Amino acid sequence: MLTQKFSVAMRNDFARGPFHRPAHLTAFALEWLIVERNGDFLAISDAGGLTPEQAKDINHPAPSDLQRNNTLVGTLIDMEPDTGVEVYLFSQFPIPAPVTIGRQFFPGEGYARLCAQDGKIAVSAHGRHFHIPGPTGGLANGGEPPNLTSGLNWHFDAEQRAWSGETFN
Repeated sequence: MLTQKFSVAMRNDFARGPFHRPAHLTAFALEWLIVERNGDFLAISDAGGLTPEQAKDINHPAPSDLQRNNTLVGTLIDMEPDTGVEVYLFSQFPIPAPVTIGRQFFPGEGYARLCAQDGKIAVSAHGRHFHIPGPTGGLANGGEPPNLTSGLNWHFDAEQRAWSGETFN
C-alpha cells in the first residue's frame, strides 16, 4: 500500500504522437518527472530532460535542483486491493486545493496507474491534451475553440529514482 502523501522524482520514458491518434507514437524521449500524491490526488509535473550521462545509466539519481514545470492533476478513481495499484483520472478542470502546481496547470484527459514495485514507486500514464490560445495557463477561455493541430497524445512509463527532494508523510 502506498503512503497517503509523497513527492518523488521519476525517470520517464516519454512517447508522444498526434492528438487524434492516441495509439500512434511518433517521438520518444527521456525526461525527469516530479510525482506527488496528496490523499486522493496525484500531480505529475515535467521537470526537464536527462543529460546524456543520466540517460546512459538507468539507475542514475535525479538532479537535486529539479523544478516543477507543467503539472497534470488526477483524482483517484479506483484501487485494486489485491495488487495495490491505484488508478487516477486526469482533469481538464480547475485543480483541487491540496495539490501543488508547478509553473502552470496542464489540463489533460487520460489516466495514470500508480503502484509500488521492487521497493520503488512507478507510474504508467496515457492521455492527450490540446493548447488553448491566449494567456490562460491552459484553461478554457470563453468558448474559444482548442487548437487540436497542436495537441498531442502522450504515454509515460516512469519509475522512482533517488532524489534529495524526496518526501514521504
